[in-house]
Amino acid sequence: MELDRISNLPSDVLAKLLSHLWVREAVRTSVLSSKWRYRSAMLPHLVFDDQCVSSLQHISFVNSVDHVLLGHIAPIHKFKLSSLG
Repeated sequence: MELDRISNLPSDVLAKLLSHLWVREAVRTSVLSSKWRYRSAMLPHLVFDDQCVSSLQHISFVNSVDHVLLGHIAPIHKFKLSSLG
């Protein structure tokens, strides 16, 4: 069995690592293990940008933003939403 060194890092270090990911990727880490389930829901900075989303995917983008905000359980210190659609 392999040692999971990343999951054993202190919470503040994990939060810093996740803060460098796009919100979408940070949310995807919640499926890694039960320890990671709510880590993305505690990110202090949320930046959403739909520049890479086609007009057909715009509704999906909006739903994703709603989903992240509804599941967020920690204070948000920075929120940015960029939408061209």
